[in-house]
Amino acid sequence: MRAQNQVSEMDFSPQQRQIAGRMFKRAVERAEKPRELDALVRSDREAEIEAVLEAHGQTDAWEYAPVLVDLDVTGDELDTLAAQFNPEQLQLGLRWLCTVHGTYSLLAEIIQGAKQISSIVTVLKGYAYLDQAPIQAVDVHEGIDNTLLILRHRIPAGVSIRREYTPDLPLIMAYGVS
Repeated sequence: MRAQNQVSEMDFSPQQRQIAGRMFKRAVERAEKPRELDALVRSDREAEIEAVLEAHGQTDAWEYAPVLVDLDVTGDELDTLAAQFNPEQLQLGLRWLCTVHGTYSLLAEIIQGAKQISSIVTVLKGYAYLDQAPIQAVDVHEGIDNTLLILRHRIPAGVSIRREYTPDLPLIMAYGVS
């Protein structure tokens, strides 16, 4: 909140405000769809970004670099930003950008977690009434998917499951979910 207030008090030109708006949009989009990078590649990119920021007089480069890598900002883009903003404006803008990205990343995680909880609760409700349901036509694909959803936490890290269902598998008569 403090970074937002400081940014709104700063005297930015219309062109600077336009640049800030584009960076805001980019931060929100990347927060919703995080970038997957190999640890070594990420480390190299962060070191590159830190070096560029330090060359432009930014003392908190280590703090901004991870977010800028997440936003896929290049050294050339930082040079362009440094040419458009004075060092104080740049530092304030970077702090604000990190705050925006962090906030929207947390919101995206909360939304994703809530969706996962909702789908687990739905599946568990079906299992809770499984023995009370009459014999009915059951979709085996749906049963396998629901079981995998419930047991997802028991699947070791690095293990991926590939589902190759036959599209013409008929429904079977069984005690199913009501």
